[in-house]
Amino acid sequence: MKNGRVCIMTSVYGAKDVRIYEKEAKTLAKNGYEVILINSYEEGREYGVVFRRADVPNGRLARMAAAWIIYFRRAYDSQAAICHFHDPELIMAGLLLRLMGRKVIYDVHEDLPKQLLYKPYLTGEMRRFFSKAAELFEERAANFFNVNLCATEQIAKRFENAVVLHNYPSQKELERYKKQIIPYKQRKKLFCYIGAISEHRGIFNILDAVQGSDVSVMLAGSFEDENLKMRCQIHKGFKNVEYMGVLNREEVFSLLGECRGGLLLLEATQNYLESMPIKMFEYLAAGVPVICSDFPLWRQLLGDAAIFVDPNNPAEVLDAMCDLLKNEQKGEELSKKGIELAEKHFVFENEQHRLLNIYGKLNAQNI
Repeated sequence: MKNGRVCIMTSVYGAKDVRIYEKEAKTLAKNGYEVILINSYEEGREYGVVFRRADVPNGRLARMAAAWIIYFRRAYDSQAAICHFHDPELIMAGLLLRLMGRKVIYDVHEDLPKQLLYKPYLTGEMRRFFSKAAELFEERAANFFNVNLCATEQIAKRFENAVVLHNYPSQKELERYKKQIIPYKQRKKLFCYIGAISEHRGIFNILDAVQGSDVSVMLAGSFEDENLKMRCQIHKGFKNVEYMGVLNREEVFSLLGECRGGLLLLEATQNYLESMPIKMFEYLAAGVPVICSDFPLWRQLLGDAAIFVDPNNPAEVLDAMCDLLKNEQKGEELSKKGIELAEKHFVFENEQHRLLNIYGKLNAQNI
C-alpha cells in the first residue's frame, strides 16, 4: 500500500461530480496526494486526478448487486492506503477494504433511510421496511469506518466518527459566477430550476404555479424516471418551461448569470426539511434571488436574502415570481445580499481544512 495514494469511489455519481471531483479530489491532488477516482463513466487524467472506469451492469438492481464487488476489486488493486467511497451501495466494498487493512472514509451525501421513505418505485410498506433496514445496516456498518464524512449536521447526528463537510461553492466558482453575472436589471425575465428533477423536489409545485401565466422557467437536470418526465410533459404548466437537459458546469454558470430568480420548492418531507441543497448556495453565489420552501433551517441560513413561500400554494409561489419581475429594485437587493452571504459564510475553502485534517491524520495513522 502507498500512504500518499488515495482511491475515491463512486458508482452512482458522475466522474466530474462537484463534491467528489471539484471539491474533494482536486483539493487532495493539489495538496500532494496521488488521487485515483474510480467511476462508471470516464478514463483519463485531469488536474492531477486519475480517472479509472469500472463497468457495472445496467439497471438499478443489477448494479446494486454487482457494483460493490467490482469496486472492491478495483480499489484493492489500486494499493491506496485510504479508500473514500460515496454511495450506500458500496458499503460492503468499504467493509471488505477495512478488513483488508485499508483506511476507509464513507462520504454521506444524503440521509438514506429518509430518502427511502419517498421512493416512488416502492410501496408504502416496502418503504418503511427498507428504510428501517437501511438505517440499521448503514449505522452499524459505519461504526467500522475510520471517518463518516457528512454533508450536513443533521446527517452527522446518525453516526459515530462523523465529520461535517458542507457542500458549499468554492472560491473559484464564486469568481466564475462573477464573470458570468449580468447586471440584474439587464437579465432576461426568466426563472430557473437546476438539479435532480423529482416530485418531492418540487417539479409539480413549479408547474402548478406557472400554468396559465406568462412566467417562464428554464429547467435543467435529469428526471427521476421516464414516467415522471411523461407526466410533466402533459402538464399544462410545461408550456411555460424550456427543458434544457443536463448541463455542464459552464452552461450552469451561463444560465444562472442571466436569470431573475432560482426556484427551490421542495416538499416538506423528512429528508428535505433539514437538507442543504448545493443549488441553494449556487443561486446565492450567482446573485440569483432564491424563492424557496419555508423551512425553519432555510430561514435560519438565508435570513432576509431569500423569499420564502408555501411550496404547495401555487398562487403564493406565482405571486412571489411576479413580484420579482415587477420589482427590479427588490430583486437587485436580494441579488447583492445573496452574493454577500455566499462570500461570507458559504465558501468551500472555509471547509477544506477539515478534509485535509482527516487525510493528514489517517495518513499518519493517528485514526
